[in-house]
Amino acid sequence: MTTLSHETSDNHPPQAVWQYWSRYEIRGEKGSRYIYAPDLWRENGSWKKNESRTYAPLIRGGLFFKFARLGDDGGLDPAARLEELDTDKNAQAAYDWADQWGVLGLTETSEGRADASTVGGAGDTVVRFAEEAWAANAVLRLYEAATREEGGPDVAAIREIMEYGGVSKRWRFIYTSTPERTKDWALVSAADLVQERMRRYCYPALYRRPGHNHFRQAPAFRNLLGALWSEMFWLLLSDRTRRCDNPECNRIVPFEPTPARDLFAQNMRATGYATRVDKKYCDKSCANRHYYKTVTKPRRRAARSS
Repeated sequence: MTTLSHETSDNHPPQAVWQYWSRYEIRGEKGSRYIYAPDLWRENGSWKKNESRTYAPLIRGGLFFKFARLGDDGGLDPAARLEELDTDKNAQAAYDWADQWGVLGLTETSEGRADASTVGGAGDTVVRFAEEAWAANAVLRLYEAATREEGGPDVAAIREIMEYGGVSKRWRFIYTSTPERTKDWALVSAADLVQERMRRYCYPALYRRPGHNHFRQAPAFRNLLGALWSEMFWLLLSDRTRRCDNPECNRIVPFEPTPARDLFAQNMRATGYATRVDKKYCDKSCANRHYYKTVTKPRRRAARSS
């Protein structure tokens, strides 16, 4: 369950935090495997107690991009049917994510309330993890393809996502009949999915400012998925995105949230999300590729011709 920090000021509102554990396991039979953090586990003949830590996902920034990129370059197995998503590769991806950031929080607490459990369980299946990761991947790719700066929208990429998402051939033809219509479909589809996830996993929270009789609004989420989708929500509101400096890449450089802003503030479009000034590339591989093409390769060519 998410909680709010108990320290705030006029410049730094409370932040919702998420709990992750030092030990996770993959449990269950293939087809219904799930991620779980046990209270105790046996190691080298003795029992060890699971310890937890917390962090603020909205302050950490960039987690949605990490989550959405899991499906790129063969990082996740796709499937025609949901039950086929429980592959060994997807199970390892779900475990690795939990080991670093915690479970997505799709399991309700044992008290029978609608609170998300941070230890995982029957709801945090490999299937649901892969399903959510592929949904995030599709939304981010749709937005990047629709807002491509050079040459207009990437119609081929959007058509591919349409096909994977089950849009019929007839409607694919209609929606991609012109670049502008393709862009409109992609942006509206991305916004619809983001709003659906926000309704499901996020809510505005009130928090009293010390020494005041009124409250401040703070972002809150029901589980880690809510925090992840909040970043995509910010991205759709922002008009200050930055593209990767590698000209071969159309990806958006991960953002980091501005701590002093509120998730549902009216002026979020203008001031709620800031590009990381220290990041020029979407990831290390793009940075290495660009360096190779602009520095290493010309240097080698010059050395051979001298």
